[in-house]
Amino acid sequence: MPFAELEANRIHLPPMPQDEQEISVAHEYLHLAFAHHPAGKRERFVERLARTLVVQEED
Repeated sequence: MPFAELEANRIHLPPMPQDEQEISVAHEYLHLAFAHHPAGKRERFVERLARTLVVQEED
């Protein structure tokens, strides 16, 4: 399971399919980016934004 280690500013990502990997990296990066903002703890917000960013990038 991917996760962000906020204290160390790291993202841990296991092997997975490329499309899911891109979304997971974006998701965990957003947790780091919003670490000091209440929205950074809202999983639905972070997941929706990550998917939006990855899909827009592909267009």
